[in-house]
Amino acid sequence: KDCGLFALATDASGSSMATAGSDALVRIYDTSTNAQIAKMGTDQSLKGACNVTGLTGASVFVGHSSHVCALRYHDETPHVLMSGGWDRTVQIWDTRSGKSERHIWGPHIVGDCIDYEGNVIVTGAHQRYRAVQAWDFGSGEPLYDIPWLPAADAEHSPIMGLQLGHQAAKGVVVAGGGHEVRVMSNDEAGTPICRLSGLTGSVNALSLSSTEDAMAIVCADSVHIVDLVSCHRSVR
Repeated sequence: KDCGLFALATDASGSSMATAGSDALVRIYDTSTNAQIAKMGTDQSLKGACNVTGLTGASVFVGHSSHVCALRYHDETPHVLMSGGWDRTVQIWDTRSGKSERHIWGPHIVGDCIDYEGNVIVTGAHQRYRAVQAWDFGSGEPLYDIPWLPAADAEHSPIMGLQLGHQAAKGVVVAGGGHEVRVMSNDEAGTPICRLSGLTGSVNALSLSSTEDAMAIVCADSVHIVDLVSCHRSVR
């Protein structure tokens, strides 16, 4: 009620679901009963008691202070949940205690733009520089930037979707924003593998297929299906 829903994720087993949005809170539900089993974040009753020093020395509240736009469960450790949003933090929650155990400071996340592989978290952000960054999962320290220079006509377009390859596309990061989507190597070089530009509508979301040989791109006015082997796209 009175909360815009911007993000949703389920754990690897499908037994728990997390939602988040405009009220800066993260809610956990039991998918078998649809009952809410936890509410995590900093609401008015917690402010003042939860002020801590962040990893880079910045003072932030435990939990989010603005819109939450991305959620990602840890597949191997299902009680660990990552969230990110407008307040430039990625919170790493323990859903058993309902508390944020640590956080990352920096990325201004406005879409579904958090993923991880092993001990590396990768984020996509609405910012001119360091738009795609990799972070150490344990310490929250920055590891490397993945080059992303926006097209000339999309200087301020946010990255709205980001996903890592984990199987067939392991070592690859897919990111989209403005009127383009890029497939790059997940390293400091950010070696281009495939680039789809000139999309007629702004990118709102993207998703790799389960076999990771194709992806869907959701734009403002269309859905594009891309064969990642040939980099050929069709419009639906």
